[in-house]
Amino acid sequence: MIIAGMSPTAERAQTIAFSDAYYQSEQVIVVRLDGEYADATSLNDFDGASVVAQLGTLQDDLIDQIPNVDHLAALDDYATLTTSLISGASDAFVAELPVAQGVVAANPDTLTYIQFAEGNGFSVTPEDVTVSVGLRQEDTALLAAINDALAAISTDARNGYMEDALNRQPA
Repeated sequence: MIIAGMSPTAERAQTIAFSDAYYQSEQVIVVRLDGEYADATSLNDFDGASVVAQLGTLQDDLIDQIPNVDHLAALDDYATLTTSLISGASDAFVAELPVAQGVVAANPDTLTYIQFAEGNGFSVTPEDVTVSVGLRQEDTALLAAINDALAAISTDARNGYMEDALNRQPA
């Protein structure tokens, strides 16, 4: 099984069987607490900002939704993104909410993240932000069992599990 933030895209579904969704990710922007973007409330507030994201991710593609953005070359991992932001090489980076929460928890005196109200943030498709378990296509019995288990867990409980997992991360 793959239980690692995999989105069930149409292309992937050609070779992988996907469970029902177990999580819906939210896209946010991580910024310096003392930076000019700390009070941003919409993507328009990042007009002209230097923004970066992780290489090969949806987040890197989303940057171009920011008006007049300076879309910096993608970086390999979140440790490097964090260093880029703290050092001032970038003004912000795009991440999924749980990742941003972990980064900010490790840097509480330096960083924060911006969540956007409906209509003020990134435009994403459900396929982009849905997270499912991936399996071999022939594992139909296991897929049914996973879907039955997921059906018994409320969205609030799932979000609570994610928050608990974040709280267990080392700083």
